Amino acid sequence: MTGSGPARLLVLDASGSGDSAESLVACVVQSGGQCALHAERRISGRGGAEELAPLTAALLHVAAWPATSVDLLAVVVGPGSFTGLRASLALAHGLALGTGAPVVGVTVGEALATALAAEAAERGLKRSVCAIAARRGRVFLDDNGHVTAHMIADLAPEGTPPLMGGSAAAALSAERPDLGIVLSRYGAPDAGMIAAAALRRHHGALPPRMALPLYVDPAEAKLPAGGLRPMPL
Repeated sequence: MTGSGPARLLVLDASGSGDSAESLVACVVQSGGQCALHAERRISGRGGAEELAPLTAALLHVAAWPATSVDLLAVVVGPGSFTGLRASLALAHGLALGTGAPVVGVTVGEALATALAAEAAERGLKRSVCAIAARRGRVFLDDNGHVTAHMIADLAPEGTPPLMGGSAAAALSAERPDLGIVLSRYGAPDAGMIAAAALRRHHGALPPRMALPLYVDPAEAKLPAGGLRPMPL
Protein backbone atom coordinates (compact mmCIF):
# COMPACT_ATOMS: atom_id res chain seq x y z
CA MET A 1 0.00 0.00 0.00
CA THR A 2 1.30 3.45 -0.88
CA GLY A 3 0.71 6.72 0.88
CA SER A 4 -1.07 8.19 -2.13
CA GLY A 5 -4.71 7.68 -3.00
CA PRO A 6 -7.94 7.97 -1.03
CA ALA A 7 -7.65 9.99 2.17
CA ARG A 8 -11.18 9.64 3.57
CA LEU A 9 -12.71 6.18 3.81
CA LEU A 10 -16.16 5.22 5.04
CA VAL A 11 -16.10 1.70 6.48
CA LEU A 12 -19.19 -0.53 6.69
CA ASP A 13 -19.28 -3.95 8.32
CA ALA A 14 -22.56 -5.77 8.99
CA SER A 15 -21.23 -9.29 8.48
CA GLY A 16 -21.76 -10.38 12.08
CA SER A 17 -24.59 -12.83 12.77
CA GLY A 18 -26.53 -14.02 15.80
CA ASP A 19 -27.41 -12.27 19.05
CA SER A 20 -23.78 -11.27 19.63
CA ALA A 21 -23.46 -9.62 16.20
CA GLU A 22 -22.12 -6.09 16.01
CA SER A 23 -22.45 -3.82 12.98
CA LEU A 24 -19.87 -1.10 12.41
CA VAL A 25 -19.82 2.23 10.60
CA ALA A 26 -16.61 4.24 10.74
CA CYS A 27 -14.78 7.21 9.25
CA VAL A 28 -11.10 6.43 8.67
CA VAL A 29 -8.39 8.79 7.47
CA GLN A 30 -5.46 7.50 5.44
CA SER A 31 -2.26 9.51 5.62
CA GLY A 32 1.28 8.43 4.82
CA GLY A 33 0.17 4.87 4.25
CA GLN A 34 -1.40 4.61 7.71
CA CYS A 35 -5.09 4.37 8.58
CA ALA A 36 -6.35 6.33 11.59
CA LEU A 37 -9.83 6.12 13.07
CA HIS A 38 -11.64 9.46 12.94
CA ALA A 39 -15.05 8.42 14.29
CA GLU A 40 -17.14 5.27 14.56
CA ARG A 41 -20.48 3.91 15.69
CA ARG A 42 -21.44 0.32 16.54
CA ILE A 43 -24.81 -1.43 16.79
CA SER A 44 -25.05 -4.60 18.87
CA GLY A 45 -27.47 -7.49 18.45
CA ARG A 46 -29.80 -8.67 15.72
CA GLY A 47 -31.35 -6.09 13.44
CA GLY A 48 -28.35 -3.78 13.42
CA ALA A 49 -28.25 -3.79 9.63
CA GLU A 50 -31.61 -2.03 9.59
CA GLU A 51 -30.04 0.96 11.33
CA LEU A 52 -27.01 1.29 9.05
CA ALA A 53 -28.35 4.08 6.85
CA PRO A 54 -29.48 6.49 9.62
CA LEU A 55 -26.39 5.61 11.66
CA THR A 56 -24.14 6.43 8.72
CA ALA A 57 -25.87 9.76 8.17
CA ALA A 58 -25.48 10.60 11.86
CA LEU A 59 -21.82 9.57 11.88
CA LEU A 60 -20.96 11.69 8.84
CA HIS A 61 -22.65 14.64 10.54
CA VAL A 62 -20.69 14.15 13.77
CA ALA A 63 -17.46 13.70 11.83
CA ALA A 64 -18.21 16.88 9.84
CA TRP A 65 -17.73 14.92 6.62
CA PRO A 66 -20.09 15.83 3.78
CA ALA A 67 -20.96 12.61 1.96
CA THR A 68 -19.31 13.98 -1.16
CA SER A 69 -16.00 14.26 0.71
CA VAL A 70 -15.69 10.48 1.08
CA ASP A 71 -13.02 9.13 -1.27
CA LEU A 72 -13.59 5.38 -0.90
CA LEU A 73 -16.25 3.10 0.55
CA ALA A 74 -14.75 0.03 2.24
CA VAL A 75 -17.26 -2.72 2.97
CA VAL A 76 -16.98 -6.27 4.31
CA VAL A 77 -18.48 -8.69 1.79
CA GLY A 78 -18.55 -11.80 3.99
CA PRO A 79 -18.76 -14.50 4.94
CA GLY A 80 -21.50 -13.61 7.38
CA SER A 81 -25.07 -12.53 7.88
CA PHE A 82 -27.20 -12.85 4.75
CA THR A 83 -29.25 -9.75 5.65
CA GLY A 84 -26.32 -7.76 6.97
CA LEU A 85 -24.20 -8.25 3.87
CA ARG A 86 -27.02 -7.26 1.55
CA ALA A 87 -27.90 -4.19 3.63
CA SER A 88 -24.34 -2.88 3.96
CA LEU A 89 -23.47 -3.46 0.30
CA ALA A 90 -26.72 -1.90 -0.90
CA LEU A 91 -25.96 1.15 1.24
CA ALA A 92 -22.39 1.32 -0.04
CA HIS A 93 -23.44 1.16 -3.68
CA GLY A 94 -26.17 3.71 -3.07
CA LEU A 95 -23.66 6.11 -1.54
CA ALA A 96 -21.32 5.46 -4.46
CA LEU A 97 -24.00 6.56 -6.91
CA GLY A 98 -24.47 9.80 -5.01
CA THR A 99 -20.83 10.60 -4.28
CA GLY A 100 -18.84 9.00 -7.11
CA ALA A 101 -16.60 7.24 -4.57
CA PRO A 102 -15.57 3.68 -5.49
CA VAL A 103 -16.83 0.72 -3.47
CA VAL A 104 -14.15 -1.79 -2.47
CA GLY A 105 -15.13 -5.07 -0.84
CA VAL A 106 -12.96 -7.23 1.42
CA THR A 107 -13.60 -10.48 3.25
CA VAL A 108 -13.31 -10.83 7.02
CA GLY A 109 -10.16 -12.89 6.54
CA GLU A 110 -8.58 -10.34 4.21
CA ALA A 111 -9.19 -7.63 6.78
CA LEU A 112 -7.61 -9.73 9.55
CA ALA A 113 -4.81 -11.26 7.47
CA THR A 114 -2.03 -8.76 8.21
CA ALA A 115 -2.67 -8.74 11.96
CA LEU A 116 -2.97 -12.52 12.13
CA ALA A 117 0.23 -13.03 10.13
CA ALA A 118 2.14 -10.66 12.41
CA GLU A 119 0.83 -12.38 15.54
CA ALA A 120 1.64 -15.81 14.12
CA ALA A 121 5.23 -14.72 13.44
CA GLU A 122 5.53 -13.37 16.98
CA ARG A 123 4.38 -16.70 18.38
CA GLY A 124 6.51 -18.83 16.10
CA LEU A 125 3.59 -20.26 14.13
CA LYS A 126 3.72 -20.95 10.41
CA ARG A 127 0.09 -20.37 9.48
CA SER A 128 -2.91 -18.31 10.49
CA VAL A 129 -6.56 -18.55 9.50
CA CYS A 130 -9.85 -16.83 10.28
CA ALA A 131 -12.83 -18.92 11.48
CA ILE A 132 -16.39 -17.67 11.03
CA ALA A 133 -19.52 -19.36 12.31
CA ALA A 134 -21.73 -21.25 9.88
CA ARG A 135 -24.89 -23.24 10.34
CA ARG A 136 -25.55 -26.97 10.62
CA GLY A 137 -22.40 -27.96 12.47
CA ARG A 138 -20.01 -26.27 10.07
CA VAL A 139 -17.47 -23.48 10.07
CA PHE A 140 -16.16 -21.14 7.37
CA LEU A 141 -12.37 -20.85 7.17
CA ASP A 142 -11.18 -17.65 5.50
CA ASP A 143 -7.51 -17.84 4.54
CA ASN A 144 -6.82 -14.30 3.32
CA GLY A 145 -9.86 -14.25 1.05
CA HIS A 146 -9.95 -17.95 0.14
CA VAL A 147 -13.09 -19.12 1.93
CA THR A 148 -14.10 -22.75 2.39
CA ALA A 149 -16.85 -24.45 4.40
CA HIS A 150 -16.11 -27.47 6.60
CA MET A 151 -18.03 -29.81 8.83
CA ILE A 152 -16.60 -29.26 12.29
CA ALA A 153 -16.67 -33.00 12.98
CA ASP A 154 -14.59 -33.69 9.85
CA LEU A 155 -11.74 -31.26 10.52
CA ALA A 156 -8.43 -33.10 10.90
CA PRO A 157 -5.58 -31.98 13.19
CA GLU A 158 -2.62 -30.42 11.40
CA GLY A 159 1.01 -31.25 12.11
CA THR A 160 1.57 -27.69 13.30
CA PRO A 161 -1.61 -26.14 14.74
CA PRO A 162 -2.54 -22.80 13.15
CA LEU A 163 -3.12 -19.51 14.85
CA MET A 164 -6.85 -18.94 14.55
CA GLY A 165 -8.75 -15.70 14.81
CA GLY A 166 -12.28 -14.73 13.89
CA SER A 167 -15.67 -14.91 15.57
CA ALA A 168 -15.85 -18.72 15.68
CA ALA A 169 -12.29 -19.48 16.78
CA ALA A 170 -12.97 -19.82 20.51
CA ALA A 171 -16.08 -21.95 20.03
CA LEU A 172 -14.30 -24.20 17.54
CA SER A 173 -11.34 -24.64 19.90
CA ALA A 174 -13.69 -25.58 22.74
CA GLU A 175 -15.64 -28.06 20.61
CA ARG A 176 -12.56 -29.64 19.04
CA PRO A 177 -9.68 -29.40 21.56
CA ASP A 178 -7.92 -32.19 19.66
CA LEU A 179 -7.19 -29.74 16.84
CA GLY A 180 -4.72 -27.91 19.08
CA ILE A 181 -5.87 -24.53 17.84
CA VAL A 182 -3.84 -21.56 19.08
CA LEU A 183 -6.30 -18.75 19.69
CA SER A 184 -5.52 -15.29 18.36
CA ARG A 185 -6.34 -12.12 20.22
CA TYR A 186 -8.27 -10.92 17.16
CA GLY A 187 -11.92 -11.95 17.08
CA ALA A 188 -13.02 -9.45 14.45
CA PRO A 189 -11.37 -6.80 12.28
CA ASP A 190 -11.55 -3.21 13.40
CA ALA A 191 -12.27 -0.27 11.12
CA GLY A 192 -8.60 0.41 10.46
CA MET A 193 -7.97 -3.19 9.39
CA ILE A 194 -10.92 -3.13 7.00
CA ALA A 195 -9.81 0.21 5.55
CA ALA A 196 -6.22 -0.98 5.11
CA ALA A 197 -7.32 -4.15 3.30
CA ALA A 198 -9.61 -2.11 1.04
CA LEU A 199 -6.73 0.20 0.18
CA ARG A 200 -4.51 -2.77 -0.64
CA ARG A 201 -7.18 -3.99 -3.07
CA HIS A 202 -7.68 -0.48 -4.45
CA HIS A 203 -3.92 -0.20 -5.15
CA GLY A 204 -3.74 -3.67 -6.71
CA ALA A 205 -1.89 -5.42 -3.87
CA LEU A 206 -4.85 -7.79 -3.46
CA PRO A 207 -6.48 -9.55 -6.43
CA PRO A 208 -9.70 -7.99 -7.74
CA ARG A 209 -12.96 -8.90 -6.05
CA MET A 210 -16.40 -7.64 -6.97
CA ALA A 211 -18.13 -5.70 -4.20
CA LEU A 212 -20.95 -8.22 -3.91
CA PRO A 213 -22.08 -10.44 -1.01
CA LEU A 214 -19.85 -13.47 -0.58
CA TYR A 215 -22.18 -16.43 -0.08
CA VAL A 216 -20.19 -19.61 0.44
CA ASP A 217 -23.29 -21.82 0.43
CA PRO A 218 -25.64 -22.11 -2.54
CA ALA A 219 -29.00 -20.38 -2.27
CA GLU A 220 -31.59 -22.38 -0.35
CA ALA A 221 -34.55 -20.96 -2.29
CA LYS A 222 -35.63 -23.11 -5.22
CA LEU A 223 -37.84 -22.41 -8.20
CA PRO A 224 -41.29 -24.03 -8.06
CA ALA A 225 -41.45 -27.39 -9.85
CA GLY A 226 -43.96 -25.95 -12.29
CA GLY A 227 -41.88 -22.85 -12.98
CA LEU A 228 -42.65 -19.23 -12.25
CA ARG A 229 -46.12 -17.84 -12.73
CA PRO A 230 -46.64 -15.76 -15.89
CA MET A 231 -46.49 -12.01 -15.64
CA PRO A 232 -49.96 -10.45 -15.01
CA LEU A 233 -51.64 -8.93 -18.04
